[in-house]
Amino acid sequence: MGRTEYKNGMAYPERIEGIPIEAAFDTLYIYHSGFFEGQSGDPVYNVVFQYEDGNSAKESITSGEDLLDWYLNDANAPKEPSAPRSTLAWSGADENGQVVRYCLTAMQNPHPVSKVKSLDLVSAKGQTAGCILGLSVGKSGLLQVADKNVSPAK
Repeated sequence: MGRTEYKNGMAYPERIEGIPIEAAFDTLYIYHSGFFEGQSGDPVYNVVFQYEDGNSAKESITSGEDLLDWYLNDANAPKEPSAPRSTLAWSGADENGQVVRYCLTAMQNPHPVSKVKSLDLVSAKGQTAGCILGLSVGKSGLLQVADKNVSPAK
C-alpha cells in the first residue's frame, strides 16, 4: 500500500507473505505497474526471497526505474521504465481512451543455486503502491527489452 492510497481510504495489504515457489532459479519475472507514481528511484515494494535453508534476501522495485504509474497522465512523462532490467510490456487504451501501461522486470535471484521456498511482497509505504499482475521464475536472459526509441502502442 502506498501513502496516497492510504490517504484516499483505499485498504490494500501492506504485505503478502509465503507465495510458494519451491525451486532454485536464476530470475524472477514480475509483470506489474503502480498507482500514483512517485519520484524516480523511490522504493515501491520489496521482494523477499525466503530460502529453504532459512536464509533470506531482499531486492527492491523502484518507481520510474522498474515500474510506472499505470495511467500515462502527462505527455512528457517517461514512456517506459529506465532500469536495464525492466521494460514496457504492454500499453493500450481503456474504455475512456486513457493510456494504460504495464511493465516487466527481470529480477536476478541473489542466490540462484539455493532453493527458494517462498516469496514475500512488502510495501515500501512510499508514494507509489505496486500492482503485481503476475510472477514467473526461469533462466536469465528471457526478457526482451523494448527499443527505447519506439513509442508505445496506442
